[in-house]
Amino acid sequence: MSNATRAVSTPPNGKIVLDAVHGYIHVGLDYCQYFIDTPGFQRLKRIEQTNMRPLYPCAHHDRFIHSLGTYHLGQMVCHYMRMNSGEYLRTTLKECGINFDELFENLKKTFEIACLLHDVGHTPFSHTFEDYFLLKKVESGEPVIDAILSGKNSVDGGISIMHATNMNNEFTLFCSDYKKINTTAAPKPHEKTSAILVLSEYFDAILRFKVDPYLVARMIMGMAYRDELHDDNKAKLEKQVYNLFIRLLNGKTIDVDKLDYLARDQWACGRGVAKNVDYERLLSSLYIFPDPKRENKLDICYHKRAISEILALVQAKKAITSTIHHHHLIKYDAYVLKKAIEEVASILGKSPDKIMGKDDIMGKIISLQAIKEDAVKIKEYTFRLLTDDDLIHIMKVHLTESEHAQEWFYRKYRLRPVWKTSADYNYFFGDNEQTPIYSKIKDIIISFLEVNGIVSPKEDEDFHLEEKLDDEYNQIAIPDINILIKDEVVKLDTIASVPPLKVRNAFFLLYVPKKILQEKRSELIEYIRREAGKYSTAAKESS
Repeated sequence: MSNATRAVSTPPNGKIVLDAVHGYIHVGLDYCQYFIDTPGFQRLKRIEQTNMRPLYPCAHHDRFIHSLGTYHLGQMVCHYMRMNSGEYLRTTLKECGINFDELFENLKKTFEIACLLHDVGHTPFSHTFEDYFLLKKVESGEPVIDAILSGKNSVDGGISIMHATNMNNEFTLFCSDYKKINTTAAPKPHEKTSAILVLSEYFDAILRFKVDPYLVARMIMGMAYRDELHDDNKAKLEKQVYNLFIRLLNGKTIDVDKLDYLARDQWACGRGVAKNVDYERLLSSLYIFPDPKRENKLDICYHKRAISEILALVQAKKAITSTIHHHHLIKYDAYVLKKAIEEVASILGKSPDKIMGKDDIMGKIISLQAIKEDAVKIKEYTFRLLTDDDLIHIMKVHLTESEHAQEWFYRKYRLRPVWKTSADYNYFFGDNEQTPIYSKIKDIIISFLEVNGIVSPKEDEDFHLEEKLDDEYNQIAIPDINILIKDEVVKLDTIASVPPLKVRNAFFLLYVPKKILQEKRSELIEYIRREAGKYSTAAKESS
């Protein structure tokens, strides 16, 4: 991507960062002062971007440079959006009394800030521990809502926000839309946490740029405005444009977060798939156009010249999911790491006068308070600006007390995969109903291990399951991609040869002791097939 920077000019008094993936990234000094050069953002230098280093040792990259790369692509989106659709938007918005230049300049700053801060709340070690954010219950049951309530309400005893009077309406809309989306398509835990930090730690800094912090949080969580909440055409049209930018950071098709991590992850691990995608050619084909199927609606589309890049991107996304994120070694290593930290948490929960449960300790370590500069104290440890290093440190201190910590550091894996890929799984079990296998697999494995001499086998000790993996999970939604061809907008799958969109390609990975694998592998597979078949037959007869 050697020419990627030509679409982005250097801001006055700005800084230039040389990135191995995108080339030169141009950042204004004001963004550096208020966002990048803050402890919360610098923390991201010590957060691994992925957990794939056990398989690809060279994949040493972090959330810091990913955030800058996403910002760079966000700059590119704004540049080409104005170039390709500026006149159309100017005319369309003017009809409703909206000044395009004022709206777009404000939206550009909002989008760039959201791109920078979209991962600022990320947990250590990629996504391994982020579910622990959900363990800490608060009064309303929703950390994001609690975090943005005005006055004295707080989350983790540390977040309190005073809202400007003129933002009351945006606050009300945000709460209403959040409650709706959280029951239908809930944001990921790290997205919620990043939104909380935007609406607390960075709230005043964002206001300095005269942009809406709530819109920044919406972009991070992929939370669109709902049409039914707006009566007049001016508000509806304005929110439509906002929604398009929300989708361009966190959407189901093509967004700048996805574009950067696909390019960066594959560059870091040495795979060349992403090199086949010209990201500037793709984004230079970006337009806003009327939706052909919905009256008075705007939508994102791409010029026909981008079709080859889009199809290459779809294949890159599939490849990284199936060959990297679902690789049996990467999944098992993350499991061992999580168990090791949980064991250490159990150790830290023990004291002469009080015993705290593992989940209570994990909820303190993996918490908003620990991510911020506030101190979380557990025994002799102080956690603040939490990074990978903190978790590695407590594992090293308690290495002799934690079997899983030893397993992780020495790479002496106790359990081995019975099969390694979805292709293997489909070969062995493709003719079985999926549901009975999933619902009864633990019982089936325990029964087999008992027959083969393991007394009272326990999950996570004598076997481990990585359940309900899906190589089609979170793939780019091809039917939703619009193509501009001869001034007409059509769906990509109506004009291009695209791979069929599978509903699911679900499977699970099973890990058992090495001795069982060496001596009983074929027997175990056949036992699972036979027992799953019995459950499937019984289920059909009962129905």
